[in-house]
Amino acid sequence: MNKIEEYNYNLVKNDIENIYKIFKDLLKEKDINTLILGWFQYFILICIEASNYVDIKNNFKYKKAIENCRARMKPLEIEYEKIYYNMEELNYKKMNEFKSYVKRGVREILKSIIPNYGVYKINNKIIGNTFLYESIYKKIIYENGQINTNKMVEVSKEIGSNISILINVFDINRHYDGIDRNISIINKDYNVFKCSNGLFKKCIDTNDGLILLNSISIINFYTNIICEMVTSKELKYRLGYIVYENTYNNILKSLEKIPNEKISKIMKKYECLKNEKFRNCMFHYSILYDLNESELKEEMFLGIISKYLSINEETYIKLINKYMIEIAEILEKDILK
Repeated sequence: MNKIEEYNYNLVKNDIENIYKIFKDLLKEKDINTLILGWFQYFILICIEASNYVDIKNNFKYKKAIENCRARMKPLEIEYEKIYYNMEELNYKKMNEFKSYVKRGVREILKSIIPNYGVYKINNKIIGNTFLYESIYKKIIYENGQINTNKMVEVSKEIGSNISILINVFDINRHYDGIDRNISIINKDYNVFKCSNGLFKKCIDTNDGLILLNSISIINFYTNIICEMVTSKELKYRLGYIVYENTYNNILKSLEKIPNEKISKIMKKYECLKNEKFRNCMFHYSILYDLNESELKEEMFLGIISKYLSINEETYIKLINKYMIEIAEILEKDILK
C-alpha cells in the first residue's frame, strides 16, 4: 500500500469512526429527532461512498429512495421557474393537509392562521425547516403518495446496519459513550400560504423566500451543528464543501429571478472554490487517480486543494468558514423579518 492508498484508507476509516461517534452523541440529546433530520443525509452519503470504496455490495431494499436522498445533496439542475413551481405546489399541498385537520365548517375562517410550515432554531438561527426535509427525504417519507412511517424506520435500519458492517471492516473500537452537549432547539410554526406572514419581509415573494431559506437552513446546520459535533478536520471541511457546492449553485439560480447586487458580490468572492474535479473528490472517496507522488503535500486530502483550487489548506478553511457566515447573514438580513 503506497502513501496515497494508505491515506485514502485512513480517511474513510476516520469518517466512519466519526459518524459512529456522532450518532452516539446524538443519542444523548433530548432533540435527537430534529438533529437526525439534519444529519441523516450526510450519514447516507458517507455510508454509500465508504461502502463503494471497500467494495461492499449493498442489497438495500430501499436502494432507490436512499440514492434519491443522496442525489438531493447536489445542486438543483432544473430551471428556477420549475424550482419555484415545486415550492408553490408543496406550499399548497401542506396547507390542504393541515386544513384537513380542522373541522370543515371553520376551515375557510381559520385558513389565514393555520400553520403549515415549521422551522427549527438554535441560538436564534434557523437550522432546518419542514419543507426542506420534505424535499430531501421525499422518497423515504412517502410510499405511493402516502406517509409511510414503517418505510422511514426500515431505511434508517438499513443505513445503521451498513454502518455497523463498515465499523467491523475497519476494525473500529465501539467503546464510546457519547458526549452530552445539551443542544437546545426551538420549534416555531408559521402560515406561509399567505403572502404576508410572520417569517418574511413584505417585499419578499413567499415561495422565493422559502427556496432561499432552504440554503440558509443547510448553512446554519453546518455552522451550528456539524462544526460543533465533528472533531475531524478532514470530515468537517469535506462536508463544508458539499454544503458550499449545494447552496452556492442554488442561490445563483435564485439570482436569475431576484437580482441582488450585495449577494452577487459575495458570491463572486467565493467563485474561486468552484472546481468540478475537486467537487468530485469531496463527494467520493477515491483520490488515487487524482494525485501522483510528485503532487503530494502535507495538507488535508494530500494535495487535492493545491492542485485543483490553487490555494493552500489554510486559505481553503478560511474561505469555507467565511462563506458560511457571510452568505447566511446577508440572506437572513434581506429576507427574514
